Amino acid sequence: TLALAGTLMLTSCGKLGELTADNFTVTPSPMEMVGGQVPVTINGRFPEKYMKKKAVVTVTPVLRYQGGETVGQGTTFQGEKVMDNYQEISYRLGGNYTMRNTFSYVEAMQKSELYLTFKARLGKKEVNVPEVKVANGVVATADLAKKAAWTSTTEMAADAYQYAIQQTKEAQIKYLINQANIRTSEIKGTSVQEFLQTLRDIKADQKGYMLDNIEVSAYASPDGSMKVNTALAQKREQSSKKYVGESLKKNNLETELDTRYTAEDWDGFQQLLQASNVQDKDIILRVLSMYQDPEEREKQIRNISAGYDELAKEILPELRRARLTIHYNLIGRSDDEIQEQLKTDASKLSVEEMLYAATLTEDTKEQKDIYFRTTQLYP
Repeated sequence: TLALAGTLMLTSCGKLGELTADNFTVTPSPMEMVGGQVPVTINGRFPEKYMKKKAVVTVTPVLRYQGGETVGQGTTFQGEKVMDNYQEISYRLGGNYTMRNTFSYVEAMQKSELYLTFKARLGKKEVNVPEVKVANGVVATADLAKKAAWTSTTEMAADAYQYAIQQTKEAQIKYLINQANIRTSEIKGTSVQEFLQTLRDIKADQKGYMLDNIEVSAYASPDGSMKVNTALAQKREQSSKKYVGESLKKNNLETELDTRYTAEDWDGFQQLLQASNVQDKDIILRVLSMYQDPEEREKQIRNISAGYDELAKEILPELRRARLTIHYNLIGRSDDEIQEQLKTDASKLSVEEMLYAATLTEDTKEQKDIYFRTTQLYP
């Protein structure tokens, strides 16, 4: 066991960890062609204890498609002990960043994949960080409209219009160890405030929104006895369910509440551990794969004293939580409303609504006119 521990610790030294798609958000997704260009905004995060103090990392977006690829502008970040002028990322806290890139559109990009590639070094030594796929495809509905507008036989251009678009809004409530009461500081947090604002938006515009249901999932961290954690998770389920019910009542909204609890969140534990740089991380992951019994797992992990102290500070507090998820739909215009808007002021229709309007008539001349107007509004 000691030999295994030594090997795993050596292999984790002198390198940076892998990043995953969960560390990045691409807007819009899928990407969209606008005026012959594909603009993308990438919001990324380096996790806590990722950016070693002597590390320099360049992140470069690459859009790949059949027959080629387009390389975007890279952005470089540095650790706290690097004497340079790049954006500095804290080792202890991690850090967020935003990258904006624009790719010149080619038709093959409709079937494409956006990757982030990494060039990294620790001091003078180059290290490998695997690339990450973060988005798929480019929507080019205006391009399709141009084809339909200028061909002699009108072939229906694909429309991306959806009458109802499924949406979710999630909030997290964190609990103190062995407690199930919801603290005022959690209610004032950004995620809960955005959750409440979504409820207010749904109430204010019941024509444009349709509330499906709300899920409440409560958890206890995998430390302590199963009996205690089961009772604790149940209490957290009840307190978070009560809070959501009161919030619905304040907004005069009714919907189904689906609630559940997880006594010991081993899945969440493993996900956070894999994304962390906790000491003895690889050994602890090996324990999870070797033992399925919760009490045996905890016993073996506690034996790794240095690693467990870090878990108690970095990982376990994140698992003492309730997750609140609103499921709702954004409701678009009806067929009649789209046709009426087309007659009065087509500029107020989106490109997707314009292309959809062409499917509401069987008159090929009228279809061609709609496609032509689409190219004028969305060149």
